Amino acid sequence: MVVDVTAKAPAAFAQAVALARRGGTVVVAGTRGFGAGAPGFEPDLVVYKELRIIGAFGVDSAAYVRAFDLLTSDKYPFAEVPRQVADLDHAEDLLLTMAGESAEVPPLHGVLVP
Repeated sequence: MVVDVTAKAPAAFAQAVALARRGGTVVVAGTRGFGAGAPGFEPDLVVYKELRIIGAFGVDSAAYVRAFDLLTSDKYPFAEVPRQVADLDHAEDLLLTMAGESAEVPPLHGVLVP
């Protein structure tokens, strides 16, 4: 699954489609602005890769409150999710690891801290 949450980045959708694996899903949650298009988008990739494209409009503040309540409830073991935290000086290393292009096992959750 590739989740595109970029705002006002028209080329991001094409990048998300290119990154998705065969049979994968692309969730588009960031808006580009009407008329921005999708530079570099190759519609045939959607067919060849048999992708699912899902649009997600977003959430309101009440949804964030419910999400934070769930995260802090200890109902699920979120703290045990493998993660890697990196500052901006190590962003490239984190991205390579997340992409499976390093010797490290990719974490499920990558965090960049400016």
